[in-house]
Amino acid sequence: MKLYFFIAAVICLCYTSCSKKTQTQQDPNTNYTFRTFKNDSYWQVKELSAIYNEKDSMIHVFADGPANERFSLSYFLKPKYVGKWESYRTNIIVPSCEHCASIAKAYSLDTTRNNSFEIMGFEDKVNRIWGRFTFHFKSDSLYAGSYVKDAMIYRGLFSIPYKVQSF
Repeated sequence: MKLYFFIAAVICLCYTSCSKKTQTQQDPNTNYTFRTFKNDSYWQVKELSAIYNEKDSMIHVFADGPANERFSLSYFLKPKYVGKWESYRTNIIVPSCEHCASIAKAYSLDTTRNNSFEIMGFEDKVNRIWGRFTFHFKSDSLYAGSYVKDAMIYRGLFSIPYKVQSF
């Protein structure tokens, strides 16, 4: 009886130690760096996504931060080059609540200030971009409530994988 138990234990040990270890796939949406400071305070990103639209050759970056702030940046990926970009769109919206479609506040790029956006590198095999930015935003007066002239500055750097889609 001890012999059968010993043989069964050896077979189980060989089976478990010889099996291939499966690697866990990491979600590409969590494999990013987005370090941003808003008015010299760290702006913690809760969720980030980046999409490359093949039809119009634009990359769209969306970041959700504290107090429901939603940062967006769009620029043309082609022609692809490293350096400062002059043509891009960026803004900040603040919905009324986390899952609301209504906008409580919005901020657009203050073009009277010195803004900069630079792509520092690409990794085409995994669809990743690296860059840095300094954006000055001003509050828009189109939304409900009393208008308060407000300005913010966002400075940051990023390394983001993007998904390729056509829409």
